Formats: sequence, C-alpha cells, structure tokens
Amino acid sequence: MKIGSTLNKIRKNLQITQNELSKGIMTQGAYSKIEKSQLQVNAEQFIQLLLKMNINLNEFTFIMNEYKLDEKREIIQSFTSLEVGDLSILQSHLQRIENYLDNENDPLIESLSKIYKAFIILQLEKNLMKAREVIKPIWEQMQRLDHWYIIDFEVLNAILFLFPLEIAKEITNTALKRLEHYDHYNEDLTYLKIYFHMNLSVLYIEAKQFEECFQLLEQTETTYLQKMSYKSTATLFERKAICLFHLNQAYEKELQKMDQLLSIYHDALLHSLLQMEFNLLTNKSELE
Repeated sequence: MKIGSTLNKIRKNLQITQNELSKGIMTQGAYSKIEKSQLQVNAEQFIQLLLKMNINLNEFTFIMNEYKLDEKREIIQSFTSLEVGDLSILQSHLQRIENYLDNENDPLIESLSKIYKAFIILQLEKNLMKAREVIKPIWEQMQRLDHWYIIDFEVLNAILFLFPLEIAKEITNTALKRLEHYDHYNEDLTYLKIYFHMNLSVLYIEAKQFEECFQLLEQTETTYLQKMSYKSTATLFERKAICLFHLNQAYEKELQKMDQLLSIYHDALLHSLLQMEFNLLTNKSELE
C-alpha cells in the first residue's frame, strides 16, 4: 500500500472529506491527486496531514505496511528488546542484519551489526578489549554529533558496559544532559535515564568503587523509583546489596526487598540470574 492509498484509507475511516483534511494545507484538487498517486506530497505537508488526522509517522508506516513492521523496524525493535545472554539469538539477529545490509546501505543498521559482533566476541572469546575495538567507531561517530536522537541513546545504553569506567561516565553525563531536550516529548523517556544509571553501576562494581556505586544507586532509587520497571527495581536492590556487602554493611534488607518484589511478579528466572550475579560478585555460595 502506498502513501496516497493509505491516506485515503485513514481519511475515509475517520469520515473526513478531502476538503476538510486538506484545508489550510493545500488545495482539495492537489490533495486528490496525492491520494491517486498522481502527485507526490512534500514532507512538510505530509506532517501537517498526519497531525490533522492524529496519526504519527510510525503508526502511518505500520498501517501502510499492512499492520506489520517493515524489515528495518523489526531489526531495530529486536535490538531494543535484546537479551544479550543467548548466543544463538545474537547470531540469528546478526545474520538477519547482514542479509539486510546486502541490499541496503544503512549507517544505523551497520552500527547494530558492530554491536552484535561485539556481543558475540564476548560470548565466544571472552575478549573485552577485542569487543571494545569493534564498537569503538560507534562512539567516535557519536562524539562528532551535536545532538543525539532516541535511537542513539538506545545504542549507547546497549554498549555502555563495554567502555572503561571513565569513558562510560562521560557518555552517561552527556546523554543525561542531551536527554533534557526531550523533557516535553510526547513519550516519557525516563527509562533511558534509568538504564544509563543501571548500566553504569555495573562498571562501578567491576572497578570495585562500591561507595560511588551505592551513591549512584541511591540517587537512582530516590529520583526514579516511581517510574522504574519491577525488573530494574529488583536489579537495583540486588546491586545495592553487592555494594553494602563489600562496604561491610548490612545488606540483607536489600536482598529481602528483591525477593519480595520478584515473588510478587512470579519471575523465577530473573531471581535466579540476580542470585547468580550476587553470588559471583560477593564470592558467596548462596543467598542468606
């Protein structure tokens, strides 16, 4: 389905006449030719038409593609919902990306390809330095940009743990500052701020900077708790417990809060993963 026929379909469903929709944007005659694919609509007029129909571009594209995501959107969605731990999924997604790049030249998808390759290197070779070299060009390119867009924040969040702590702190501080431009966006992007903090906490723990990590987690909890998912909240409690353990302070209360939260959501898998992380990073054989 093309732009013109999709406009026609949505307009008729909304029971709006061509004259009503096109008024103040273009003549009714010009709009009629657009619906018939006899005239191309310019970008500014197209946006005005979508706003008048209360449809955003993503939804319009979804409808135009017969209520399915196109290949690029499916690749991006798979990336943003990625669980890094499964090697077969990483390899499958990388193969799909490489097939896409055989036919399309797309810098964003090429960046995603580098990220998947870095993740696979970590899984197969446990070689952090090699993985960092693979994703290094992504950050170098990001540094040259005056503004970052939502997908850029998603990409940086996904690879933050691959950077040395000081660079990751620089990335996080820059990202949080640039996210302020989106404070009045029609979608709440607080989740991105939360992810930056949570991903940075991993690097603090690896660097054994437990006091700094605990302060970061406390700040995150105080600022964002009401908007955090249960998974992020449970992870926050577990990482606070790790910090407190290494600071020789009582940590059991944080683990209890993690247990209670995951029990409510019946998420045994996440509980098992967090338990393993806690045991590994505190050298404890089992949770107390």
